[in-house]
Amino acid sequence: MHLKEKEKILVRTDIIYTSFLEKATFRFEKGASDMLEKIYAETALSNVQMQLKLLRRDVEMEKLRWQILLNLESQPEPVYSAVKLSFSETIPTDQILESNPQ
Repeated sequence: MHLKEKEKILVRTDIIYTSFLEKATFRFEKGASDMLEKIYAETALSNVQMQLKLLRRDVEMEKLRWQILLNLESQPEPVYSAVKLSFSETIPTDQILESNPQ
């Protein structure tokens, strides 16, 4: 689940840097900025894309590990659920303090 959430963040970041590169290239072509802004945008986008590629490789490696561990013929596909944890009941603070005196 952790890897899937990280992938979502990297995909959003990739979209942002792709847009930034397009705008930096346009500004450079029109003479509104220097080459440094364009190079920075290219480098940042390349960095995010490399992280995304490595993360996807890690996901495949984890699937392969589970396949070997469970002795399956095909790679298992994990089912992701909500990241937010919820508790069905709350415990009063007084009760917690009483059970853990110090």
